[in-house]
Amino acid sequence: MRRLWELFQNNRFRNKMAITYVFMALIPLVIFAAVSAGVFLSQARQTTMAHTAQITGQVSNSIDMYISTIDKMADYLTCMLQRSGMLEDAAAWERMQTPVSSTLSDIARSHPEIAGILIATEQDDSVSTGMSRISRDPFTSENWYRLASTEPDRVVLVGSTTGRNIVTKQDYSADNVFSLAKAVKDRRTGEVRGVILFDVSHEIITDSIKNVTIGEKGFVFVVDSDDNMVFTPVNEIVYRVDPAWLDGDAGVPVTAQIAGGRYQIRYEQSGFTGWKTVGVFSLDEVMGGINTIVYVLILCIVGTGALVLFVSLQLANSVTKPISKLQKLMKQAESGDLSVRFNSLYSDEIGDLGHSFNHMIHRIDHLIHRVYEEQQSKRDAELKSLQEQIKPHF
Repeated sequence: MRRLWELFQNNRFRNKMAITYVFMALIPLVIFAAVSAGVFLSQARQTTMAHTAQITGQVSNSIDMYISTIDKMADYLTCMLQRSGMLEDAAAWERMQTPVSSTLSDIARSHPEIAGILIATEQDDSVSTGMSRISRDPFTSENWYRLASTEPDRVVLVGSTTGRNIVTKQDYSADNVFSLAKAVKDRRTGEVRGVILFDVSHEIITDSIKNVTIGEKGFVFVVDSDDNMVFTPVNEIVYRVDPAWLDGDAGVPVTAQIAGGRYQIRYEQSGFTGWKTVGVFSLDEVMGGINTIVYVLILCIVGTGALVLFVSLQLANSVTKPISKLQKLMKQAESGDLSVRFNSLYSDEIGDLGHSFNHMIHRIDHLIHRVYEEQQSKRDAELKSLQEQIKPHF
């Protein structure tokens, strides 16, 4: 640093002025560019995180509202079954099968996303719409039946429909349907008499997510309480999301490297369903916008630097050119040419200095002429005195 300072001090005045002008202009610009890029990056991240949180919250609330609607349907069917005694009396079962089946059909028709509804009893009887039984294995051994019986006071969500003894009659694959089950209790004893099972198409989740955008690469997916996929878009990133990244606190983002890109992941967990709505957005995409801003700022700095350099050289020349001219005239005066004069169009400090130089040269020239005249007079006087002394002898 000291060496650079010495080089700067020993440089020509013109160069020092130009360098000073450039630094004075560029340092604030560079600081402004760095601060602006940092603020923009922070703001872009916060905006994207807030957008992701808003989207995941909206999707989660939409799913909760629909699940709550299904829960109310289950409660309605439960009340109907309890009042009729259908699950407690064989005769009532035979009598109510047709009207109950008709009610199930009406519910399914009014809600197209419901792929099927099934009411199964502990005696292994069933009535359904849109669903059929594969084999005569007892319903009580089915996972969905056991889960609903274990928690009879709430609706139970089953993310996967594979491996069970029931299929939907509509053209739905196991990956396009999830199930909700709720136990039907005896109104007197409180014992579980059966389970109502709903198969619901992923369309309700798709409708909530299809218009969701988190940038160009961001997306939303839903997993159940066991981290099994309930709904996911088709891409190469979603299946590489480690479930361990979703074990932290809800709303706290996790940054991860996936398929060569950097992503930030955050989720909202429903207190009603226990499902997690996960939002994923690309940090590289956010940085892409920052990089564009940085490139523009660099171009601005380079362009401004070139302009400042040009202007600073012109300003430095306007100061140093008269000084250089004065310096050249002084060297000529040193060599004995006292006819030189400094001509300036301006009355600034350099003009005053040139005026003083002209006055000094004039005074020196005047003194030289005066000394010359005095010497000439002295020589003339001496010569005249010598003539007067020689004259008597001749």
